[in-house]
Amino acid sequence: MKLKTIDILSFSVSWEAKPLSQPFPHRGKGFKVSSQLAGRFRGAFTLLLLAFTLNAQDKPKVFFDGLGRALVTHNELDGNVLKNDTATPNRGTDGYALFDMGVNLQPYDYLRGKAIVRLKNKFGSFYGQGASVEFRQLLIEGIIAKKVKYALGDIDVEMTPYTVFNSVDSSNAYESDLFKTRREIVHYENFNVGNNWRVQGAKATAVLLLNKKGSAKIKFNSFGTRTRPTNYNSLADRFLCGGSANGFFGKGINVGLNYVHFFELQNQLKNQSTSYSNDVITSNLSWEIDTKKVLFRVKGELGSSYFQKSISKDTSTSNNDFFFDLKAEAEIKPLGIRFFGGYKEVGPQFSSPSAQTLRVNADLAPGLFPNISNNLVIRQQLLFDRTTQENLYNQTIQPVLMSYLPQFGNALPYGDATPNRTGFNAGIVAGGKEKLINASLRADIMSEIIGEGTPSLRKYMLVRGGATLNLQKLLSSEKLLVFSAGGRFETTNRQAPATVSLQTQQLDAGITAETMKNLDVMIGYKSLASNGNEFLAIRNSRNLIEDYSIVKINFMQQMGSLGVRYRFSDKTFFTIQGNYAMNENKLDEGASNYAITQYFVNYTIGF
Repeated sequence: MKLKTIDILSFSVSWEAKPLSQPFPHRGKGFKVSSQLAGRFRGAFTLLLLAFTLNAQDKPKVFFDGLGRALVTHNELDGNVLKNDTATPNRGTDGYALFDMGVNLQPYDYLRGKAIVRLKNKFGSFYGQGASVEFRQLLIEGIIAKKVKYALGDIDVEMTPYTVFNSVDSSNAYESDLFKTRREIVHYENFNVGNNWRVQGAKATAVLLLNKKGSAKIKFNSFGTRTRPTNYNSLADRFLCGGSANGFFGKGINVGLNYVHFFELQNQLKNQSTSYSNDVITSNLSWEIDTKKVLFRVKGELGSSYFQKSISKDTSTSNNDFFFDLKAEAEIKPLGIRFFGGYKEVGPQFSSPSAQTLRVNADLAPGLFPNISNNLVIRQQLLFDRTTQENLYNQTIQPVLMSYLPQFGNALPYGDATPNRTGFNAGIVAGGKEKLINASLRADIMSEIIGEGTPSLRKYMLVRGGATLNLQKLLSSEKLLVFSAGGRFETTNRQAPATVSLQTQQLDAGITAETMKNLDVMIGYKSLASNGNEFLAIRNSRNLIEDYSIVKINFMQQMGSLGVRYRFSDKTFFTIQGNYAMNENKLDEGASNYAITQYFVNYTIGF
């Protein structure tokens, strides 16, 4: 992908003026084009006809990209959970076929439009019944006065880990390629592109050059979005807006200022008595010294938040708090090894919804076998579900800290911005994705700043890491031979009177072996074991702790997978795999012990 750069006076703006080489990896809030299927297709074909008409002009102005997928799963439920159960379905087949067509119209060098049209049909439909047509993304991009780049529509926003940041879930970076394929589908369907949040609104970017060489400059970013529309009855519009200015002053010095404002529109409704606003302002700094053999870097971010929520004239809550996060890194270039360490403190009342909102909603039941025990018990999420179920993922920034399941991460459940934490971290990173080895190891030793419901403080230890070995490089072979293994070990402890003791271990391992050209045999294994107890906070709409729920855990989850993949190209492949997931609950050996067998077929085309 080539970039066209326009320099006017002291401004530099990069504009993507050539056809995209990657398919759109995300979508916007889908809406129905018409209530009738024929009308939906007419709308889609009208858009395509317009695209082909423009493409027929003297200068090509239209290009296409997209993704198609056919997916089938056959699932079976077995185990003690089905004893004396006469109502719960124990098997079923599901799937769908979809095609996402990305139409890119560029009538001028300074203006471009994007539209992704999805045609989807669930398996089991007959002659178009159940089929749908949606706009998955609508976006206009352009340049104002050859200085400011802007985007309107379905946009992605990301700033820093303490302002706007979509933290990853509890997945392991060193899992098998089989599980990565499943997770990529889940992320694609839920707009999870890196650490971006998908929102609807506008954003703009401009760069101010401070010298002719461009070594000193200031980059400005701003955005404004609406995260919740009004229902013209009881809900007010909710908005998220913010901006940043990052200065690069040469000699490895970078200074930034960031601001985010999350609020509800006041006095929008006649009977509106509530008001909400949350402000976060931070500053980030980095300084590096680069020599031939060693790269040394010091960086950090610090800031504060102010939260205010009123339920009525007599019921109001406001608080403010601060955080700081300092790090030091040293990279030994000849060895390809990087060491790092840091210290952080995030205040108990630090509030940054666009950085603390969870990617996975712990309150949702899995879409697969959601109810068990004669449909009377909601099945709790397994590691298997978080890897394969699209419906568990959250797409909306929440104003209140969401509930979470401690077995999937208790030390930093809300990412780096988790409030009421202080402590040290250190680790090492070696190699790289294209090297023989790609490995990392990190340890976090933390504590609460204030106790929750008791003067005693929780103590946390989190150790995570793993390695990927590209063995084909060692064997000087052109065929893939990759081994990966990783894990996470976590403990939480608190002394009496409200004693907490919780241990969790997660393991991952996988092998990918190319037997014939482009034909891969893949094996994957996951396990999650957790034992102990915890007190989980129950919060009200003002983000205050009202009560605690006592959680006792003692289970073992395992997931094994075997499959094959044929790669037609980097973007087009076919996979078939069998998965076996087992849940053994030692606290309730009858109703909660079960196994899920799943056969999965996937054909993905990207262009």
